[in-house]
Amino acid sequence: MIPTYLSEADKALTAYGRWAKDRPSYGRCGSAEGRYRSTDVHHGATAPVVLIADWSAAEVQASLNRLPEKTRYLLTAWYVPGHGQQRRLRKARRGTKPDRFTELLIEALQAFNREHFDTRPNDLARTRPAGSSIRSP
Repeated sequence: MIPTYLSEADKALTAYGRWAKDRPSYGRCGSAEGRYRSTDVHHGATAPVVLIADWSAAEVQASLNRLPEKTRYLLTAWYVPGHGQQRRLRKARRGTKPDRFTELLIEALQAFNREHFDTRPNDLARTRPAGSSIRSP
């Protein structure tokens, strides 16, 4: 369904979607007496596998934020699993035929691919000439 030249964009968005769904929440507080024990940590439990680094997820999110709203909504509905995903997908698909929805998804992936991989504002290697230093003389 997805062309091979968009596989990197698909991989980045899939990892971002899992990160967005499974990222840890730091909103828990301990007790004043110090007796609080978290219920989500068990003896012998291993740490979850990190699919994407936080800085990389932030780059993907920044690239998504630079896209038009409908494109961003379509990609988020497709790639970020979680509560309400089916409702978001129905809303994104509303009024489009299945073949046209596939075309819209590929067009959205192409837009993300252009935005994320072709123009990265923080990529110093692309913005300065080869052999030049980051520091000014």
